Formats: sequence, C-alpha cells, structure tokens
Amino acid sequence: MIQLFKGRKFVLTEFAKVMAIMISIWSICFVIVVFFINTNGVLYTGPFGDTFGIVNSLFSSLALGALWYSIQLQKQELTDTREVLESQSASARQQAFETTFFNMLNNTKSMMNYLTYTGTTSPLCMDLVTEDLKSGLAPDHLRHGERQKIFQDTIGGTHETFYQLAFSLRVLIDFVFAHHNNKDVRRFYLRIVKSSLSPNTMDFINFYDKYHSQASLSNEQFTELRISG
Repeated sequence: MIQLFKGRKFVLTEFAKVMAIMISIWSICFVIVVFFINTNGVLYTGPFGDTFGIVNSLFSSLALGALWYSIQLQKQELTDTREVLESQSASARQQAFETTFFNMLNNTKSMMNYLTYTGTTSPLCMDLVTEDLKSGLAPDHLRHGERQKIFQDTIGGTHETFYQLAFSLRVLIDFVFAHHNNKDVRRFYLRIVKSSLSPNTMDFINFYDKYHSQASLSNEQFTELRISG
C-alpha cells in the first residue's frame, strides 16, 4: 500500500511538472505577443492571439497532459499490482513449504517411538543399535565390505523400522534441498531437523550413509546436516 502511494505521488509530481512547463510556454508566448510582436496596442492582441490559437493550444496541451498522467497512473498501478501478487504468491509457496516440512518432520520424529531392536520396541532402541554399531565397526582393520556386512547383520532382519526412519529423514532433507537453493536458508531448516535428532541418531545416519547398500544422503546434504546448528 505504501509503495502504491509513493508510485501515485511520483506520477502526480511528474504531471505537475508537465503542466508547469506547458503553462510557462503559454505565458512566454503571451508575453511575446503583447510586448514584442503587437505594435498597434492592446486592441489587436485578441485577434492576433486567436490567429495562433494560443488558448486552444493551452487546453489541448492540458488535455494531452491529463491523458499522459492517466496512462502513467495506470501503468504504475499495474506494476504495483503485479508486485503485490508476486509477493502473495511467494508467501503462499513458503507457507505451503513450511506446512509440508513440519508435517514430514513430525512424521519422522514419531517413527522413533516404533523402533524395534532385539525384540524391544522403544525410542531407546536407537541408543542400543548405535552402541552395537560403534562396537562392531570399531576395529581399524575392517574393510569396507566387511563393515557393510556388519551393518546389514546388525540392522537387517526384523529391524526395518530403522530403514524406514533413515528413508523418511532422507526424503525430508531432499525436500529441503529441492525447494531452497540458498545455503543459509537450507541450513536454517536443517538446523531444525538436527535439533530434533539425538547424537546417537546422527551417528546412526552416518553409519547408514556409509554402509547401506543403497545411496542415502549426498555428501553435500550430510555435511550441511552435520554442521548445521
């Protein structure tokens, strides 16, 4: 609304300038006719003025100026309307993104309550499985293939809830990357994701990213998730 007012004020100022110029030109012509061209007294100023149609020209100029002002005003209003619509569209897209983002985040967090490991279903299963992975993957002499097998043996079998959690988190992070190219904005939302994850969950995601047979997060995605916050 403020931009619209400023735009109209600018157009009105320009219109006033045009009117001032037109009136100044008419005044100069009048002075020339009365004091320089007319040598027979004021009696002949009227016929001489009518000859040149000075008054008619003035009103024609005023009408032209009013038309110009109307066109400029409409142009400014269209520009302001387009800017308002673009702003509203951007706000709607951002609102839709945040609604989906937080719904996905809540869904991912709720999966923590259904983690199953060694016959137990509890959010504490994440701590148990992460400690077992740390212990099994600790030896330095293990090759990558051996580490993959240890990971599969630990998480495989009936422990699909961990895969579902990792997949849900991957989809959430992919969603953030797909909608925001700005790194600072991405890290803001990844900071929210990370704050909802325990340190052991981050360790599990790290193991999953390294040793699961299918690719999970890209290096850039995991790096931004890890350093955010």
